[in-house]
Amino acid sequence: MNVTKQIIGLLLMCTVGSVYALGEQLYFVGMVAPVGSISNAGSATNAVYLRWDVTEGKLPADVTKLLLFRDGVEIFSADPHAVLAGNEIDALYVGPEQDRRKQEVILSLLDEGQVGALVDSGNLGEKIKERLAIDTYWPYLMSRMDFNVARARNRGFLDTTATLPHQYELYALHTDGVTQALVGRVDVSAPVAQVLPAAVSFDQVSNLGRCDAPGETRKDHGTVALDWDIPGGTAGDRYTHAILSTSYDIYRTTSNYGGVIPVLPAPTVAVEDPPSPVAPLIDIRALAQAQGHDNNGDVTIPGYERVNNEPILISGNASHEILHEDVGSWNPGFSQFMETPDLLLSAGLEPGDSRLYYLVPRDFTGNYGDTVGIIVTVPDSDAPPAPWAVRSVEHVGNPLTTVDDELFISWDQVDVLGYHRRHQHGRVYCNLNTARLDQELRFVPEGKNCDDHPNFVVDLDVDHYLVYRFENQHEAGQFTDTDGDGRSDRGERIPANVTDSDLTRTTIGTACNSASFPTVAVTPNRLVEKVLASTATSRASGRKVLEFHDPTPSTNKGQVYWYRLASVDSSGNLSGLSSPVRGFFPDSDLPPRINPSTITFGREICTYQVIQTETFFEFAVDQTRDADSVRVDCGEPVSGGGPLFSTTFPIVTLASGDAGVEPNTEQCAQLTQNCRDLTMSVDYLQGGQSLAGLSSYAQFSNCPTSKTSVNTVLQEDCGQLITIKPGDVVGKPTLNVPIPAGMCLNIYRDYNGKTHHYKTICPPQTLQSPDLAGLGGNQVCLSLAYQNQNNEVGPKYALPCFIQPPSGPPDAPQPVVMAFPGAASSEISWMPPEAQVIGTLVEWYRDGDAPGSTSGGSEFFAHPGQGTNEGIIKKSIPIIAEPAGVDWEELWCFRLRSVGKPLSGSTDGTLSEWSAVRCDVRVPAGAVLPNYIPWPKIPTPPLGDELFDLYLQGDGLPVVRMSDAPVLFSGQCEYESAPTNCIIGNKQTCLSKARAAVIGLCGDFCSSLRASMADKMNFVVYRQSTDNVADALSYSEYVQVSPLVNELRCDTAISQSASPQGTLLDPYFSLVDFTLSPPDRNWDGLRMIYVDNAPHIGGRWYRYQFVYFGVDGEIIKERLSAWVEAN
Repeated sequence: MNVTKQIIGLLLMCTVGSVYALGEQLYFVGMVAPVGSISNAGSATNAVYLRWDVTEGKLPADVTKLLLFRDGVEIFSADPHAVLAGNEIDALYVGPEQDRRKQEVILSLLDEGQVGALVDSGNLGEKIKERLAIDTYWPYLMSRMDFNVARARNRGFLDTTATLPHQYELYALHTDGVTQALVGRVDVSAPVAQVLPAAVSFDQVSNLGRCDAPGETRKDHGTVALDWDIPGGTAGDRYTHAILSTSYDIYRTTSNYGGVIPVLPAPTVAVEDPPSPVAPLIDIRALAQAQGHDNNGDVTIPGYERVNNEPILISGNASHEILHEDVGSWNPGFSQFMETPDLLLSAGLEPGDSRLYYLVPRDFTGNYGDTVGIIVTVPDSDAPPAPWAVRSVEHVGNPLTTVDDELFISWDQVDVLGYHRRHQHGRVYCNLNTARLDQELRFVPEGKNCDDHPNFVVDLDVDHYLVYRFENQHEAGQFTDTDGDGRSDRGERIPANVTDSDLTRTTIGTACNSASFPTVAVTPNRLVEKVLASTATSRASGRKVLEFHDPTPSTNKGQVYWYRLASVDSSGNLSGLSSPVRGFFPDSDLPPRINPSTITFGREICTYQVIQTETFFEFAVDQTRDADSVRVDCGEPVSGGGPLFSTTFPIVTLASGDAGVEPNTEQCAQLTQNCRDLTMSVDYLQGGQSLAGLSSYAQFSNCPTSKTSVNTVLQEDCGQLITIKPGDVVGKPTLNVPIPAGMCLNIYRDYNGKTHHYKTICPPQTLQSPDLAGLGGNQVCLSLAYQNQNNEVGPKYALPCFIQPPSGPPDAPQPVVMAFPGAASSEISWMPPEAQVIGTLVEWYRDGDAPGSTSGGSEFFAHPGQGTNEGIIKKSIPIIAEPAGVDWEELWCFRLRSVGKPLSGSTDGTLSEWSAVRCDVRVPAGAVLPNYIPWPKIPTPPLGDELFDLYLQGDGLPVVRMSDAPVLFSGQCEYESAPTNCIIGNKQTCLSKARAAVIGLCGDFCSSLRASMADKMNFVVYRQSTDNVADALSYSEYVQVSPLVNELRCDTAISQSASPQGTLLDPYFSLVDFTLSPPDRNWDGLRMIYVDNAPHIGGRWYRYQFVYFGVDGEIIKERLSAWVEAN
């Protein structure tokens, strides 16, 4: 290649002082600067620095010499391929102004470790010459860093004799010794030192890891990453600056910044780093020139420290790293310089510390340019723990204070005390003395030493909490929110292209930027509140608690909501979300009572009918099989007498299998002869009585071949319903009840004083006639009630009781005992089955004799047999006299059969199977039976004070008074309870707001209620019922209607309220103001009552038994109430 043409080409492309690097190109630049470097040595004297070199590659071999002219006079010439001698290089570093450069180049040679012998001032020139000969990278780098190394390579000239202004020109001489080409021209007009402009876009880089990607959220933690750009408005300007500058140094303050750090607006682009706050302006160049340097060439500026050990070389402007496409189109921010956590910790910086960072360029003369500074905060990406002990409590408002219903979400403060209290086992804490000041806990596993084992750190510097609310458990469980904007990460990710549905390969979207979210398919915001940690209230134990009051659930009662919380520290780091917590306001409004006018409850009645049809070819067909004959009458009666012709045919089984009549040839001829063209009546008879019939005009022809035109069928019509009345005998009732939308229908059966749930019908299911055959017994009493979606059951409506005919033999009786009160008699007792029977057949005999032998006997005892209402039946029977003497013993046995009522279509009673045989011993009078181990005697508990009960008609609830005297509070206490007037519309009611909470606005509300019932707790409630108080045999057994009641649910809230507030929301107790009391009870004033929510039936009588238990679980007493009617 012709070097002349190449150099001329460069000259055409260049302007003075700058050139674009294309291929093997030369540049020639110059500037005025102090003869020294950075420090105060030589900073007062300026000189002209002239520098040339190739932008890349090697200097063309056909350039034999470079000639430097000043104002047309040659002042320097040298072979650019040659290197100065060692002593000539040493001469370059002579003088105090060159000492910093000398110390820096010595350190560089020592750090490389490849020169062999020790480097010092005595052999520096030779070592530099040696290094220039064996390396390619070091010469290029150090020529830019140290102007004397460039001079040693004949790539620079220091003009210390210049009297400005001057024009400098650099020429390249061809190997022919004649041809010269101008490389470049530099005009220097003023003696003032030239200063490089500061870098631009100096910022701290965040988002080193994808924030919503597992394993990458902590890449920023404790790491300072910095980026900046080369200044210049055009590409040419930036290239010139890249030639003039060689590297950058970073300085920072030696202590944390104490000023206010401005909060700048977040970027609107998800991957964009937020701008860094600007630091107060200083001039590092001036500060350094005021200081000396040490033996390493380093300058110490009071209050500042240099961050980088080596000069920072940059390759030019960049925005984002280029990574593999698997992470989508998102890339982390580009960093020109990075400090790792280890380096920062060794320098005394921890996450959360803020320092002033200053960036200053070094030019090719070895001096600093202008300074730019920012405030850098060491990233703290350690998130605090998620909140614990999250609870939801329904808080019922008080109209007296205009407090609305709210759901309280409460949780413990995430702090040192709370965390340490919850995590005591398996760890040794290392900083308990300073933990509160540190706002973190450090620990090692149990058995390890804090000084010898890496410490685990728990960040407890919580600033606020985020409360999220969801409407279903699935969404709550799947939800993640990395940036805390309330929108799910998954919903915020934007596919890489519109056809890409694979959400695993998406851009970072806006999931890491709380200031923005996608405008397409915006996801719902589940963030409902930001709660400051400073609002926590302290309990007496020192535990701190926070609350969020949510009114939304109270406006949508019955809707279940789910809540999750996140802790956010002062650095903005979000914890993981707490486990979902369920909260809702129960819809305690009872469903309406069933309207009796909408109920169809009846039994079908069937009538016989005869129809004429062509479907059957037989003369008469009995589909009911109830008739025994068919009578045929023909012709109108004459003078009040009978018909002209009448005959009767017996019903038989026909060839088709049907029951009916098919006339034979003789009978058909008789009909044809006597009935043709006459009115004919056909009647189906049972025992000579007509069940049904019809009249028709008879036409017979060719009978029986063509049969007859009169074909009749006896059927049953069962489409009519009649209302069931109490005591009706009904085989299968018909029941239809409309079920409102959103509700179900419960069907109950009251049996033997107990209510049993039979079935629940919910739409789209339809109510069908209930099948009661498997329920046992014969008297059926049904009741109905609506049940809403919250499982609240409305008042019951009782249907008339009816008798169910037996469908089979009754069960056998249960033998109880055979006693011997006399010498020739016995008393036997048994329990009849729970069904209507005529009576019981008893058979007895002496053991060893067969049943029915002369030693025994049998007898029928009539009784209704209504089950346990009737109780045990005892009857006396005769037996053979006792044997003589006293040394004898006999075993007598008996067994029983129930005699039931006749089944349908029969007049005979039905017999059960024989019962099991019961045998007992008969011994002589006065004889002592063997002494068997007796059953432990069950002590009879003492009977306590009488209980007082009452039926609240308006509410449809029985209640029992618990406080004998009115409840009193120590001071004024506003409360909300039932209406003060307990009689409304002639009906006694005190719980018109049944199941709602009772609110008391005073500090001793709950304690006063507990005091009024202090000696009345720890009991189980039993209930007995009857339909006739005067008939003890009709009493049901006692049925348990409550669990062990041993506490009163009453909560006192003292936070977030001007005055203490107590809330009584107990499933069994209520506080009622009986201002207008019943005439036969003294229940005035405020009284605590027990509310019986167990199902009951209107019209029956109930009484209560409270059984009290001691601390050892033994019964200590019982209390009984009088009978009260549910009316």
